[in-house]
Amino acid sequence: TDKGLCGGVNSFITRGVKDCVSKLKAQGKECDIVIIGDKGRGQLRRLHADLITRSATEVISPGTFALAAALTSEIMAAGGAKDYDAIMIVYSSYVNAAV
Repeated sequence: TDKGLCGGVNSFITRGVKDCVSKLKAQGKECDIVIIGDKGRGQLRRLHADLITRSATEVISPGTFALAAALTSEIMAAGGAKDYDAIMIVYSSYVNAAV
């Protein structure tokens, strides 16, 4: 998220992506990372710069299903000879603290 004062949220998502990459590598699988937003790109570039294939920084927030579908289609089309077994989207979701 680019809302400010959300370092914990961004770090939580980044940690989740790093965990997924580690688990895939342990299984002998390869992966690519596509990042939406500047903060995620900065955090993941330090450790997984070689896996980042795309990044989008000028995306309208909040995300919608149409945005996710368009990004997925673009990723699949850009894969070319690579056939992805799966595309996983890691994101944050706001839950009202009063609920």
